[in-house]
Amino acid sequence: LIMIPLCLFMVIFDEMMREKIDKLRMGMQLLGTQDNAYWASWVITAQVLNIYMAGLMIMVGRTYEFDIFTKTPSWVFFFLFFLVSTAYLSMACFCVTIAETRSQAFSVNFTMILCSMLINMILSEPTVIKKVFFNTNLTPTMYFLTQLFYFVPCFQFGKMFGDIANVACAQFDIN
Repeated sequence: LIMIPLCLFMVIFDEMMREKIDKLRMGMQLLGTQDNAYWASWVITAQVLNIYMAGLMIMVGRTYEFDIFTKTPSWVFFFLFFLVSTAYLSMACFCVTIAETRSQAFSVNFTMILCSMLINMILSEPTVIKKVFFNTNLTPTMYFLTQLFYFVPCFQFGKMFGDIANVACAQFDIN
């Protein structure tokens, strides 16, 4: 499920980098486009795609009758996908301002997707999150390192999805 926000990140980041590398933004500035209008257009475009993808994901989950989607109100998943995707989109805007070349853009994009997938796979089990991140016996260094994960959208997604799954699918049903 983390692929939905990552796909949005990848598409928006690639398109914004293409505009930057091809110097289309400079051309727009020469024609009178202001910086805030440029960024506002990208934010609006990204949020429209975000709403569409979140709604589509919920419809697919309900159509195929996955328990977690049928036992959870739609607005909960909508906000989960919307907030995580918005966090990834803000990271895409930040990364665009840092990357200068196509190779840097490719490296940033690949690294973000790979790290997000690895973190999500490792921390997808809620008991791992509880043992590592909510352990009261952590050393100060480990406590600091675990606090850094709160700035990573895939960690937030895994934590929220695990909490939703624990509440919605608490009982086991063979049928």
